[in-house]
Amino acid sequence: MRKKLALFLCIILTVSVFAGCTGGGDNPEVVSGNKKDSLVYVQNSLNTFNPYEMTTVNDMRIRAQLFDPLVNYRDKVEEMRLAESYTVSDDGLDYTFKIRDGVKFHNGAEMTMDDVVFSWETAKASSFMSSYMEMVDSFEALDDSTFVIHLNKPYGPFISASVYNVAIVNKDQFTSSDPAQDPCGTGAYKFVSYDEGQHLILEAFEDYFRGVPKIKNLVFEIITEPASALMALESSEVDIVEVPTSDWDRVISNDNFETTTITANGLHFLAFNLFLEGDSPFKDPKVRQACAYAINREDTILMALNGLAKEAKTVGNPDYMFGATEENCVIYEHDVEKAKALLTEAGYPDGVDLGEIATTADEADVVNSIKGFLAEAGINVTINIQDNTAFFDDWDNCNYNMLVSGLSFGSDFNDWSYAFTTGAWLNQFGYQNEALDKKFADAVATPVESERLALYSEINAELQENMPIIPLYFKTLYYAYPKGLHFPYSVTRFEFFDAYWE
Repeated sequence: MRKKLALFLCIILTVSVFAGCTGGGDNPEVVSGNKKDSLVYVQNSLNTFNPYEMTTVNDMRIRAQLFDPLVNYRDKVEEMRLAESYTVSDDGLDYTFKIRDGVKFHNGAEMTMDDVVFSWETAKASSFMSSYMEMVDSFEALDDSTFVIHLNKPYGPFISASVYNVAIVNKDQFTSSDPAQDPCGTGAYKFVSYDEGQHLILEAFEDYFRGVPKIKNLVFEIITEPASALMALESSEVDIVEVPTSDWDRVISNDNFETTTITANGLHFLAFNLFLEGDSPFKDPKVRQACAYAINREDTILMALNGLAKEAKTVGNPDYMFGATEENCVIYEHDVEKAKALLTEAGYPDGVDLGEIATTADEADVVNSIKGFLAEAGINVTINIQDNTAFFDDWDNCNYNMLVSGLSFGSDFNDWSYAFTTGAWLNQFGYQNEALDKKFADAVATPVESERLALYSEINAELQENMPIIPLYFKTLYYAYPKGLHFPYSVTRFEFFDAYWE
């Protein structure tokens, strides 16, 4: 289970780099930053080129350059890619795709129906892709351009949650070489070389069906230390860097740089272990509501995060997640007197001791702030800062009292069903409610978006009323790059096909 939990953790703390590959022959000289035909992007890890074994945001960023899905989905916007169109049967069980003609792979081969079928077969067989494939029963090619996917149950967000995550690969090359080291897709950029733990070099694909990318050379420079990455930006060795919040003021005062902030779907929260035996005080929803009123999220962000995050009032980010909303919900603005009144209603007029909050060093300042605000309302807690391995093991095995950490999901609110429905594989919180389970099931089963939105609104309202976890903030990413560079930042998918220099 811990392996599955790690796939969804908002902060991936430790990654391993796979063995080096040469693929494109002799490694060319690595280009430096600020060259008009090149772009150098910094990231701190790279694990695999196999699109069916990618689990980290960094790897998926590479996938977006090398491969295309049948239908793309970016920031709640659907885009046709290797499919020209698709239709859905009235019962929501059959998705029929018209496959685009004349698309070429990086090795020069033309994409055929065999490649499409093979890609979906490989994705369905991959343990890494199980959450995207659980609703897929089978698929078939009706002819050379018609591909049908049969579902075992209606699944409204199928395109955004599953289809866009399945890359189409060249069957011959995938089966004759190591796909983790020798990628061959239809994407805007093709593989040139990878120097293990140093840099990945891609080149614009001249036969890309959407047109030739404006930037010819795309380099992913692997730099694990944020300070080193920022120094490389300042010395014009690289072009785009995610800036540590501690250095943000320094960067925005530098007239040489443009800056961008992106608020992600990664929610950080205070969670309660409702699986615990006995009558823990926080098993009473009024106590959890009191905690929610007691915590000043805005001041916590200011004090612990230098103000560089977005306050989370509900579990989903309405800017990027379909169905996330703050409407028709209880919103817990900071109110100590309300917190104390709720504690009194729960039978704790003189305050309450809730025990230990577990966390990692990354969240230590946040938890210290929370502790102070809870104390003002008469809610006492202690803090247990654990090493990462112990913390995530305890979380996965429900061996905790309370914890502060984060989860990151995709673009549809149904993803939260993995955390809040009975027996779901990410439900280490212990919140179980048959009526809520049914609402999630009904919502995902309807292809009618308006009906799905109405059910998601009801689910949001219930979660806010019962507070199984208390939303704290959404992680915000901070980027800096030279003036004159335009790049398509996105919370879900960076595609450098659209990037260009003035």
